[in-house]
Amino acid sequence: MGDHTAVQRGDPALRFDSFAPREIDCVMMANQPIQYDVGDFEGPLDLLLSLVQRHQVDIYDVSISEIIDQYLATIEKWEQDRMAIASEFIVMASRLIKIKSKRLLPSVNQESEDEVDDEAVLIRQLADYKQIKAASLVIEKRYEQKSGSVYRDPLYLPELSQKKWDPELKIKPEKLGSTFARMMRRYQEAHTYRTIPRPEPDRYTVEHQEAVITRSLKEHAELTFRNVIQHHEASEVTTSFFAVLELYKKGRIEMAQQRNFGEMQLKKKECDGDKNQ
Repeated sequence: MGDHTAVQRGDPALRFDSFAPREIDCVMMANQPIQYDVGDFEGPLDLLLSLVQRHQVDIYDVSISEIIDQYLATIEKWEQDRMAIASEFIVMASRLIKIKSKRLLPSVNQESEDEVDDEAVLIRQLADYKQIKAASLVIEKRYEQKSGSVYRDPLYLPELSQKKWDPELKIKPEKLGSTFARMMRRYQEAHTYRTIPRPEPDRYTVEHQEAVITRSLKEHAELTFRNVIQHHEASEVTTSFFAVLELYKKGRIEMAQQRNFGEMQLKKKECDGDKNQ
C-alpha cells in the first residue's frame, strides 16, 4: 500500500464523491448476504465505509483488496437484481478496479513522484468521510436536544444604556466602606438560618376546659363566651370553644345568640333531679 501521508488534504485529488441520497434496496456482502432498506447509502464512500466497519478495524489497517472485492460483488449483485445504479457507484468501481490491477500487475515501470497514489487518496477520502459523518451525527443530536427550545432577542433596557461611567467620579473611602458593610449585612441576613422553636404541647385540653366552664356556671347563672376566654391565649381560646361545643352536645349547657356574630350566652342546663330539688 502506498504512503498515506503522500497526499495532502489540500490536494485537488481529494475531492469527495457525491453524497446525494440514492434508492438502494439491498446489498450482498462477500460470504454473507445482508438486507438493507431504501436509502441506506448516501454514496459510494458511504458503502465503502460500511464495508470497512464490518471488519471492526481502523481504516488504515483494513485489507484494501478484500474491500475492493466486496464492493465489486455488491455492484454485481445490484446489476443482477436489475437495480438502477447511480453513476457515482460505477465511477468508484472503476477506480477500485484500477487500484486492484496495479496491485496485481508487476511494477515494471516505477511510478513517478508526481503521480498521485490512488490507493492513498481513497484511504484518505474514507477517513475524511468518516469524520464528516461522525460530525453530522453530533450536529443532529444537538439539534434534537435544542429543537424544543424557544429563543428570544435580549431585552433592551434604555434606562441602563443611558447611564455612562464617569472616570472622573470620585467616591470617598467612607462611603465605599459603608456600602460594602451594608451589602455584607444583607448577604448575612439572606444566608442566616433561623431556628424555628418546637411547638409546645397544649397546656389545656378540651376535658380540662369543660371542667373549668362547668365550675364557672355553678358560680354564675349565665356566662358569655367572652367571659370564658378572657385573658386566654390563642391556643386556649380554640380549646375553650371546642369545650363549649362538647358540653352543648352532651346536653349539659344551653347556648343562645341574639344575632349572627353576636355575643354567645352560656347557661347551665337544669336536669330533672335539679328541678325536683
